[in-house]
Order: sequence, then C-alpha cells, then structure tokens
Amino acid sequence: MPELRPLRETDVAPVLALKERNVVKLAPMDEPRLHVLRGHAERFDVGDVDGVFAGFVVTFAAGATYDSENFSRFSGRYDDFAYLDRIMLHEDFQRRGLGGCMYDVVEGDSRAHGRLTSRLTWSPATTRRWPSMPAAASSRSDGSTTTSISSR
Repeated sequence: MPELRPLRETDVAPVLALKERNVVKLAPMDEPRLHVLRGHAERFDVGDVDGVFAGFVVTFAAGATYDSENFSRFSGRYDDFAYLDRIMLHEDFQRRGLGGCMYDVVEGDSRAHGRLTSRLTWSPATTRRWPSMPAAASSRSDGSTTTSISSR
C-alpha cells in the first residue's frame, strides 16, 4: 500500500512530468499553477511506495479559493464537501490496486465533510485502462456520494 504524504519540493518535478505525460487526461498544471493549487488544496499528496514516487492526489474542501468550474458548481450545491480534483498514478504503479488505496484514504477523510465530489470523464474506449473507474464504481455502490459523473 502506498504511503500518502504531503508534497515535498523534491516531488514537484516527478508530479509535473507525470502530468505532462497525461496532459489530455488532466487539467493544465505548470509549476506556478502547481504551487497555487498546493496553497489552496486541502490535500496535495504524493503516493510513495518504498521511497519511490507512485503518483499524486489533489483535493479541495468547500470554501477553498479554487478557480475550477466544476468546484464552483459543487460550491453552489453544497455547504460542505470534499472535491477530488485529480488523482494520477505513475505508469509503473498502475493496475496494482494503488489507485484504489489512495482513493480509499481520500474517501475516508472526506467523511468529515459529508460527501466526496468529483467530475469523472471517460470514454468507453479507455474505461478498461482507466484506474479510477473501479474506485468510481465502488463509491457509487457502497452508499457514499460521488457526484457529476459524465461520459464523453
């Protein structure tokens, strides 16, 4: 299981490199943007497996200063919530259950807010390969709240 720990300066380059390799899947984020997000995020954590960078996760709490259209939409609907903005695993750590472990930690922590929200977008052609899909499916079936799931 990965250790989730706060982002360190030594993690910035691996986070940005992973983000760049997956630029079509996630919203834009260069180094200045990373530091802005980090300053407003409830959680900007790195998945660490035996000292090796395995991925990252970013969440925001209700009331955060965040310029995401999706976050704003949830802010208009709920007084308290956690927003899962992005979760990404390094290619060497995909398909090992690590994404589900990271999601479980985020989901558990979000209970203090009453709900975990996210906007998940996928296409049928990539659904099998997208590690977040099992987590999204389980979050719907176990009674927790995941909102605004869309397909394109």
